[in-house]
Amino acid sequence: MQGASRFVTRVLFPLHILILAVCNTNLAETPTQDTLEHALPTTRECPTEYKGPTKEDVRRQFARWFDHRTQTSYCEMLSHVCIDQDRLVVYKPEHLPILGGKVPWYSLYKGVAHDFQGVSDALHQQALLPDPMIRPRTTREQTHDLAHPEFSNCTVPVIFYLSYMFNVHEIFEKMFVPLWVATQRDAWDPRYSIIFQSLGQSLPSNLKLLSSFHTHQPPVTLSEASARLSNNLSAKFTIEGRHHRCFQTLGLCRFEQHWHWTTSWWDLRDGWEQPNWKAAKAFVDLYERRGMLPKIGPSLPKPINSAELELKSGKGQHGKNKGWGSSPSLLRVVLARRPGSPRRSILNSEEVIRWCNAWRPSKENVKVAGVKGNGGDKGALKGGQNAMSAYRSGLRAKNSTWLSQWWWGQNLWSPASRGGAESQVLLHRNGTEGGPSSTDSSGRSRESRWEGLKGTYIGAQCVAYDFEDLLLSASLMQQTDVLIGVHGAAMVNAIFMSRGASAIEIRPLGFVGFWPNHYLRRMLTITDQNQSVFWYGINVVNGSNSAPGKQEVDGVGADYLWKRDRHVRVETSILQRLFDEIAGVRGDPRAYARVAATSRHYLNDDGTTPEE
Repeated sequence: MQGASRFVTRVLFPLHILILAVCNTNLAETPTQDTLEHALPTTRECPTEYKGPTKEDVRRQFARWFDHRTQTSYCEMLSHVCIDQDRLVVYKPEHLPILGGKVPWYSLYKGVAHDFQGVSDALHQQALLPDPMIRPRTTREQTHDLAHPEFSNCTVPVIFYLSYMFNVHEIFEKMFVPLWVATQRDAWDPRYSIIFQSLGQSLPSNLKLLSSFHTHQPPVTLSEASARLSNNLSAKFTIEGRHHRCFQTLGLCRFEQHWHWTTSWWDLRDGWEQPNWKAAKAFVDLYERRGMLPKIGPSLPKPINSAELELKSGKGQHGKNKGWGSSPSLLRVVLARRPGSPRRSILNSEEVIRWCNAWRPSKENVKVAGVKGNGGDKGALKGGQNAMSAYRSGLRAKNSTWLSQWWWGQNLWSPASRGGAESQVLLHRNGTEGGPSSTDSSGRSRESRWEGLKGTYIGAQCVAYDFEDLLLSASLMQQTDVLIGVHGAAMVNAIFMSRGASAIEIRPLGFVGFWPNHYLRRMLTITDQNQSVFWYGINVVNGSNSAPGKQEVDGVGADYLWKRDRHVRVETSILQRLFDEIAGVRGDPRAYARVAATSRHYLNDDGTTPEE
């Protein structure tokens, strides 16, 4: 009897409970398999008169994002999909295996490199983003909105898988420019909502700013957008203004780590080259119209295309500019700093600034304003000489107020948000009067700088600057003639400079060739099928002008990165030669082409010409 009782207790009773659980549909937590065979739930209509992009619009535009290398599209469209904790859940019958369907698959082709901010270098400890996790809906969905979805036909989110999202140079070239080109070619719609797969990390401010240019809604992370939150909570990334996770149409786009090396998707055969400068100009123009571009003042004059200065009677006053070629000029120079950086700093930055402020062009590059033809006008020549003499006298005067009023009036300038004694420049973010003017001092459009540049450079006004705030940096670059810095993200700000400006890239000891050439040099030299901002380069080849970066000192990290991250000392004699070339070019792309053709724009720091 005891054995029989034990059999009933241990075997039959649990079996009985199991049978009841399987047969009783009331015990199911969510709808059963029968529900999966029903038609898709009704679509939530737009709550306003807003009309979003249709499926046909999205399909047509994404078809333009073709990758000839993999014979696939960079962007794919899914329909009737929910996002849940970084995963995608599909609902269409053709995607449900139990109905004979197949779950869609979207591959990143191991081409999207993600780095971890503040932990390691992007290249030697990166993560190749895994392919998106896409699963079919099930009978055991844990949340109500996934078990009973309402698909928005109003919000069309596009999830971006972006390489090196913490590097402003990378995101500008790999995301901002391609999206700008796509918009010009009707392959992108700003009504799309942008979502970034960030592996749970917050978005950097520069990425928010650059991506906001391309969408009407603030960009968010996938972790934020797919969080299991109440639908009653507000959300700015949806058109409805409420947290919503299910959509009738959703896009997936990958931006690969070698995007700028495989740009065939915008078809060079149709005359499309990398329009970096035009895209940057559109960025500046938009934020100027929005009144968000900082005004740099009051010590700076209104933005003009060059540091052109007219002196009156040699008394240290400056009057109204009369246009190109009417007066001597100062080159306005910014030295990109990395204070306290463990890599790629300029060891003699203070020496460079002192030299720069005392710079004079070589005699053959000084062309007195007003000289005409053979012999010229003696009166104009005398006036030009008087102006130059007055400038030099004023520069030597310790209390030269006009010079301090002319530009920054200091050799070190940092964003005003830091506060303190360094922040002597006032920034005004309200109103649209701030920011770069679209005309020069003669009232001509900036684009007219292509012709007739006759300005004379007789000196320079130079400052060191820490590039942090992107809008502030863009505004500053609009008023800068020459940017100097070590290879790195800060140098991408050169793309915001006016036409005819120049960037001098310093390359650390041993860091030459294919890798550095495919960043700033390539960005500037093929932009818009011409040269808008002129590239100059200095290679450090003298070992005494180099110091190891922190990782090289510690013997950690990838050794091929050590060359890139070495500190540099800049030879001012080489800067003199490049400044002379810049003074001679005077913003003329044809003159720059002649300089580049004879390799006078690219020098080793021992004075020789690089062999690459």
